[in-house]
Amino acid sequence: QRRSFVTPLLFLVGGMLILGILDYAGYRATLTPPPPPLQKEFANELGMKFVLLDGGSFKMGSTEDETGRREDEGPAHPVTLRDKFYMGTTEVTQSVFTEMTGTAPSSSAKQGRGGAELPVENVTWQEAVDFCKRLTKDHGKREGWAYRLPMEAEWEFACRAGSTKPFAFGERLIFPKLAIF
Repeated sequence: QRRSFVTPLLFLVGGMLILGILDYAGYRATLTPPPPPLQKEFANELGMKFVLLDGGSFKMGSTEDETGRREDEGPAHPVTLRDKFYMGTTEVTQSVFTEMTGTAPSSSAKQGRGGAELPVENVTWQEAVDFCKRLTKDHGKREGWAYRLPMEAEWEFACRAGSTKPFAFGERLIFPKLAIF
C-alpha cells in the first residue's frame, strides 16, 4: 500500500516540475530584448550629427532686467527636463533639406548664390515637421524612434549649455564673431 501512494505522488511532483520548467521557458521566449543603449553621439547617413543630452533643471526665459528682453520672453521660471533627448549639433544644411524634400526654400539658393552647406532658411514650421517625418521614414535609427523638432524647453536648455547668462558664452553677442544676422 505504501508503494501505491508514493508512485503517483512522484509522478505528480515530477509532472508539476516539468510544467513549471516549460512555463518558464515559454515566458522567456516571449520577452522582448531590451533596446541597445543610447549612443552619446551619432551621425546619420546624411552626415547630420547628434548629441545625447541628459536633461536636467534650468531657469527658462529672460529675467526682467535682461537687456533687449521682449515681453514674451518671461517671466523666468524653473523647468526640469526628465528625459534624455538628442539634439542636432549644427543647423540642417540646404543640401540635406533639398535632398529630403526636393525643394530649396533658402533665399540664397533661389538667387543662385549656391551655399549648399549653409543652413537652410525660409522654412515654415510645417515644412520643418515634414522634413523630420521624411527623415524618420528614410533614415530612422531604430524601431519606435523618430526625428522631431525640439520642444521650446529642450531648445533653450541646449542653447544655454548650463549657463545662467543671456547667452551660453556670456552677457552679449559680438558681431560677427558670435552671431551674424
